[in-house]
Amino acid sequence: MEIPTASRATITDIYNGVEIIVPSNKPTFFIVRMLGAIAFAVVFYFFFWRSGPSMTIGQHIDAFTIFVLCVGGLALSLTLYQGWWILAGKEIITVADGVLTITKKGAPAKTISYDLKEAKDFRAVKEDEIINSRDWSNVAYRLKVATQGTIKFDYGVETVQFGDLLSQPEGEYILKKLRDKKLIT
Repeated sequence: MEIPTASRATITDIYNGVEIIVPSNKPTFFIVRMLGAIAFAVVFYFFFWRSGPSMTIGQHIDAFTIFVLCVGGLALSLTLYQGWWILAGKEIITVADGVLTITKKGAPAKTISYDLKEAKDFRAVKEDEIINSRDWSNVAYRLKVATQGTIKFDYGVETVQFGDLLSQPEGEYILKKLRDKKLIT
């Protein structure tokens, strides 16, 4: 018999509202790929520095060597940034006193608060994930963190989303809990 999967989000009642914690999605494929990329970068740098003097002109480092080291350093730092979000990142959504606050721990994004009087049309919509090495938008998504929210609402002319990569039923469950507590309409 199939056992239902557990919810990724944790819903906690606080004094005057609700706190929802959504840990980052931890896909095994990306973790393995990230570890492989880090291992490749370390081996590449080791051999590049060992053979570095033979690639230089005289005693001066040439422009190509500097370029390769800068590009490799940038790629490694982006990989570590993504890895940090996958391993330790989480969204903390607090709904209390007529304010919805979204905090992304482990990401450089700032905390943003929204007045619930101006928030309209709360809904749970799961967007299809495209895992394709030729799709550059998927690559761009991995450079961002927590940008594909399942729970969406209209705030003025903007659509705000949170609950990164939650399933649609889980998003609907969270919205039901918020409506039952009369925190959203």
